[in-house]
Amino acid sequence: MTFCPNCEGLRAENAELRKALGLSGSISDRHKIARRFGLTRAESRLVHLLYNAAGRVVTHATLDLAVLSPEAAEAGAQSVKQHVCRIRRKMGDGLVESVRGDGYLMTPVGRALVYRVLNP
Repeated sequence: MTFCPNCEGLRAENAELRKALGLSGSISDRHKIARRFGLTRAESRLVHLLYNAAGRVVTHATLDLAVLSPEAAEAGAQSVKQHVCRIRRKMGDGLVESVRGDGYLMTPVGRALVYRVLNP
């Protein structure tokens, strides 16, 4: 097995970012969300991040870095838009709100729904 310092550095940097955004240590919460709504790993990370933002707008750049792989982040915001579209289809409209030119936020209804899934 070969060791790539660049890849290891990216993994460590990504882990630090996820920890700063509150995405680490909550794998069981993300699994609960994913199972309940049939979400992919990236979709459940996105929902979890928006839920933890507590009604604040999360920028496209933050979502790209926190939710997507480095390769997908290079593809641009379109990938995040596609994930949000699928989340809306799976969870229902009105749960994730677009903030034009800024990013996304989870509505109070969306937060209440996720809270009920995490705290049955």
